[in-house]
Amino acid sequence: MKNWREQMIRIWGVFDIMTILWYMGWSISKNQMPFVYDIKHQFLDAAPQIGMTTAVSLSLVVFAAFMSLVASGILLIRLKKAGIVIAIVQAPVRLLTVIPPSIFFLLWPLGYILDNPGASVGFSLTLLVELVKLSYMISWWLRTARVNR
Repeated sequence: MKNWREQMIRIWGVFDIMTILWYMGWSISKNQMPFVYDIKHQFLDAAPQIGMTTAVSLSLVVFAAFMSLVASGILLIRLKKAGIVIAIVQAPVRLLTVIPPSIFFLLWPLGYILDNPGASVGFSLTLLVELVKLSYMISWWLRTARVNR
């Protein structure tokens, strides 16, 4: 049973790595340079309205959030508890849609099933997935802490 739990933690790590790969592939398919295009068009183009300091700060925060996916992915695959800490910090950022949800492909089928799925459906599914993920990770952490005593 323990191996099954460990494999689930690793799967969440693989999803984090796949999210970055998906984002990069999606950007390249749109003839955009990953990260650079988004930073330029979402933040630096808005600099006259929000100020250059704010634009650069937001760009760095979003870039750091995406890079945290690489860190959490690697750490979760290696079953390190630091990966769980990073995943806990990422959860609210995912809910704010700064970075894609843990199961990044979750919202694609909705466009085919429903005419207009709406933001509330997407938010609800993302919230549900993140709650399942975090509760699973925290329970795994607590179980391994008891075993290591």
